[in-house]
Amino acid sequence: MENTKGRLGVLLRCCMCIGGAMGMVSNCIGIYFTPLAKALDVGVGRISVMVTLISLGNALFAPMFVRLRKKYPLNRIMAAGIILCILSYLLMSVAGNVWVLYLCGILSGIGMCNFSALPVTLILRDWYGEKNGTAVGAALAFSGVFGAIMNPILSRLITTLSYQTSLRIMALFLAAAVLPCALTLRLRAQAPAGSSAPVQNAKPQSPEVPLPIIIVLFSTCVCFCTLCGMNQHFSALAVAEGYSLEASATVLTCSMIGNIIFKLCFGYASDRINPILVAVVWAVIGTVGTATILLFAGNGLLIRAGAGMYGAFFSLSTVALSMLTQKVAGDRYAEVYAKLVIFTATAYALSVSLYGMLYDLTGSYRPALILIIAMAILSIFLSLILKKKTDPAHE
Repeated sequence: MENTKGRLGVLLRCCMCIGGAMGMVSNCIGIYFTPLAKALDVGVGRISVMVTLISLGNALFAPMFVRLRKKYPLNRIMAAGIILCILSYLLMSVAGNVWVLYLCGILSGIGMCNFSALPVTLILRDWYGEKNGTAVGAALAFSGVFGAIMNPILSRLITTLSYQTSLRIMALFLAAAVLPCALTLRLRAQAPAGSSAPVQNAKPQSPEVPLPIIIVLFSTCVCFCTLCGMNQHFSALAVAEGYSLEASATVLTCSMIGNIIFKLCFGYASDRINPILVAVVWAVIGTVGTATILLFAGNGLLIRAGAGMYGAFFSLSTVALSMLTQKVAGDRYAEVYAKLVIFTATAYALSVSLYGMLYDLTGSYRPALILIIAMAILSIFLSLILKKKTDPAHE
């Protein structure tokens, strides 16, 4: 019973860390674009560069995180990342020019790396063993939960108070709610007596992963991350199709609901069958959803249903990255995952900009949707190759 309580407590604290990192630092930053642009008298496009810088900061710091965890306790590294995000939000609230905001974006990305998917999945893998998919799916789903809850709250604070106050309240929330969770997280070997899960028999370290398999894994996961960039454009897409601002917001909400449900289901399914097969099924669902938006955007019910199915792609860019890397890399998970983040975070950042550029060039989101469908089909093909190469019968 104590072991179960210990694992559940770890999971809940990991959920808070993911909510604070991916749910707030990443998913909530967009609501500040317009007020910041007005305050600094620049275009929203220049402010939105922060999203790219957050992703790049996260990507480029991942290998450094792997080195740091060999020298310092994981909870201290996570706490330092949260403090860095807190400082970046406080600095953002008094920023007088766009270059300070760019610095804040880089600091936020570096900070987020230290208490986001990489450390959280390491902890859950340690506490839950090989069957950690359900726990990983539940934790990563909190990025959508926090995004859905905090966006309207912070937007209301911007309207009733100011964006500066809203940013300071966000920093206060990270300090009061998320920081204590990170400080109390431990790996099993560091946990207090009586609270740890039973330690499994030590296994020899996995051998080096063959280069062809690494290339296929990286290519597959890069494709997965390029599929998610359209989410940032869903509100604009709906408005372009003639929907009101209120109606367009519900399209994004449906996408977030799909995000949460599919992450939970992916983790559960991957504990029971090959996670690569689950990824293929999820990619098919997301492809059908994207095609529904492309073909039936004028139908209010169908565009929302398509957005919900599109939410399956979020599982591929988060939960699948962890589960596929665990399957391929074994005990070298942290090393391989950290390098993978460099490519996937960069791919996501570039895809968001690419879909916006395609809209600017053509006046329609249809070319971007067609490109996403093509990338999804490629990801299915690559996933099947990865399964074949990692099948024991193939070796």
